[in-house]
Amino acid sequence: MSENVELLRRGFEALARRDMEAADVIMRKHYTPDFEFESALTGQVHKGAQGMRDLASDLWDTLDYVPAVEEIIDFGEHVVVVLRISGRGAGSGVPVSQRVTILWTFEDGWIVRGKSFTSRAEALEAAGLRE
Repeated sequence: MSENVELLRRGFEALARRDMEAADVIMRKHYTPDFEFESALTGQVHKGAQGMRDLASDLWDTLDYVPAVEEIIDFGEHVVVVLRISGRGAGSGVPVSQRVTILWTFEDGWIVRGKSFTSRAEALEAAGLRE
């Protein structure tokens, strides 16, 4: 397993445990200062570690968000992570489950960007690959 894959796996495991301290260590040590994450769920671009902390907090507040990694595909500088996001609506209690796929881009061992997609095929295509 590559270092990039292991890093992302540890990050999602920390988020699933709601261990923001562990997630913060990963973000501080591995995100570039100009890191950006484009979220298909929110339709927004979240900048830097603080943007990612805010996104996680918002998802926990609204969905009681729990990510579960279903698949990781390593393409070197690009890593595609397929997640199952589940939880319950904070106000309604209605169960929610959605698959989301994230394309992570690395440069020289640093995470420079992430972009989520509603399908695995879209993420692969954005990486210049096909299923």
